[in-house]
Amino acid sequence: MPWAGGDLFTNPTAGTVLVDTGQIASRHNCTPLLVIWASVGIEVVFEHRNADNAGTIKDQVLPVTLSILVLQLKGIALERNERLRIVTRSDVAGECEASIFYP
Repeated sequence: MPWAGGDLFTNPTAGTVLVDTGQIASRHNCTPLLVIWASVGIEVVFEHRNADNAGTIKDQVLPVTLSILVLQLKGIALERNERLRIVTRSDVAGECEASIFYP
């Protein structure tokens, strides 16, 4: 199972990309597993991005309130070279890290 792991960020600003899968070469239905950790309560945005990474196809705000969020999603239809990513929704006064496992 491919794993896109992000770095540990300290005090990231709004819009910081915590993790990005890069282009996913094959067209398929994806069931990504999101793992997000934060030292404080934060909100992130899970994004399904287009093939040239110039626009968001769909997005969802996710709160991370209890230091860790593990979330399995189902049925995301990816076209060739689209990507998934997680970004901060607002400035974070603390540390955070995210990973996307995408079978």
